[in-house]
Amino acid sequence: MLEILHLSPMVILPLAVGLVLLVVLLVVGKVPLGYNVRNLLVRWWVTFLTALAFTLVVGLLTVMLAFVNGMYRLTEASGNPGNVMILSDGATDELFSNLAKSDTTNIERQKGVDKAMLKDADQQEREYPLCSKEVYIVVNQPIPPALGPAGSTEFRGKIKTIVQDKGEFTIVDLTGIEKTFQPSENPKFNIHALKADDLVVVAYEQKGQDLLASEVRVSNRRRFVQVRGIEDHRISSRVHDMQLFEGGKWWGGAGVEDAPGGESGKGALGFIQGVLGEGVARILGQDQGKERLEVGDTFELGPRKWIVTGIMKSAGSTFGSEIWAKHSIVGPMFGKDQFTCLVVRSRDAASAEQLAKFLSTDYRPAVRAEPETTYYEKLSETNK
Repeated sequence: MLEILHLSPMVILPLAVGLVLLVVLLVVGKVPLGYNVRNLLVRWWVTFLTALAFTLVVGLLTVMLAFVNGMYRLTEASGNPGNVMILSDGATDELFSNLAKSDTTNIERQKGVDKAMLKDADQQEREYPLCSKEVYIVVNQPIPPALGPAGSTEFRGKIKTIVQDKGEFTIVDLTGIEKTFQPSENPKFNIHALKADDLVVVAYEQKGQDLLASEVRVSNRRRFVQVRGIEDHRISSRVHDMQLFEGGKWWGGAGVEDAPGGESGKGALGFIQGVLGEGVARILGQDQGKERLEVGDTFELGPRKWIVTGIMKSAGSTFGSEIWAKHSIVGPMFGKDQFTCLVVRSRDAASAEQLAKFLSTDYRPAVRAEPETTYYEKLSETNK
């Protein structure tokens, strides 16, 4: 019977105990059951609010647990059974791994690493080992301000100029719109304490042609953005089975380009070409009032401006929250010249197990190697 109802003994036991207690209370209780029922009906607002509170708490817990379990499933489902993840000895996460470049060359030559025919710089076909050399970086990014809705009495942007003697200041938003504000009679800020690089939110009222700022708040919200620098996108895209949406392309040999319309990047160094996962493309797009960033859009990250060259078909994997770019650019820029991990493709899952065992036990210098699926499963268990 329990199997038909799909109820386990662990569920039945508390229900049975509760039912027995209810019967005992009805027998020995001095307050009639009808009184309790009438009390619930007469004080219906108390009953309603109590039920609503329980419903909201249960609903909130359900949503939170579903989100957390979804993240665990996403991590566990990442990886390819035929891939081997290689980290430095003792590292439990690629963020804290550090591999010498000399070691990477030796590893890709090992027996069991699969190969593919690719064109070299002279457009000649030759055999390359499928070894993706990567650096994984987490970047602390200020959340850029965005212009408020039409008719809003708030304006968000970066301070452009400050007139010290008058106290007025000009800020510009992401779209290039500028507004100059005069301080009101009792402003809730010190104009001289503001810095030119701060992100500010100005509450103001308009009197004639003047915009009177009654309050200025510094907006210092930040978030972590995952960046993956890879040496050769042709190899890495094959190893991770990663494709781009139509209209996208991988970066060129230099990894940088001039922006459309003649706009220059910070320091006139050009815009870093980046390929975005679907998730991070949506997040960065919201900063600019878009559903997601598309090919040709630009954004700021670190000391440079970036341009989107492609969007990865990354739904259902952890790569959806990553930005991929050329290793020789993003590595030194964020202080990681060396690789943090190697991901090599073997013929199948059994070959991956055999290769991982050899690298972990017999290869020198010592490294930590395991099938990519095992790595993500352990990472999910660690986060629980």
